[in-house]
Amino acid sequence: QVSEAAGSNGMSTRRAIQAFLANLRIHPIRGKAGRVFVGIHGGLSHEKVEQSGSLLVTSGVQPRFVSFKCNASGSSSLAIGASLGGELELGGGFAMLTRFSFTANRLSDSVLEDGDGFGCAAGAGSTPVIDGRVGVAYRFDLGGAAAPVSVTTR
Repeated sequence: QVSEAAGSNGMSTRRAIQAFLANLRIHPIRGKAGRVFVGIHGGLSHEKVEQSGSLLVTSGVQPRFVSFKCNASGSSSLAIGASLGGELELGGGFAMLTRFSFTANRLSDSVLEDGDGFGCAAGAGSTPVIDGRVGVAYRFDLGGAAAPVSVTTR
């Protein structure tokens, strides 16, 4: 959540970026203990914004505060990025996973309108996102094979 500066009469703005990305990974380093990957990803990103607060209306005899709330979203647009990560085998079917990625989201910088055509808030514009993830995975074989099968032809 991003809150506007004091003096804007308690105005609050919440933004969310949703992305649907396809990822391609290449594992340049592989070993028995783990592997490292580099990846590229691309797809669509979408911005939603919710703004609420109160405005001082000075028309008429008595100035008064008017509360408002609006929800708006921009159109979907391009997102591209790159990632670097690794997998470390912990034993017993468990592995530790890490990933760091950078994604550039091309979003609108125009005023986003709600369903009634009311200008809610300015779009975020082009937005870079940097994220890191760490996790643990358990690997299991649904096929019931004792070991991976390899085929050699002569």
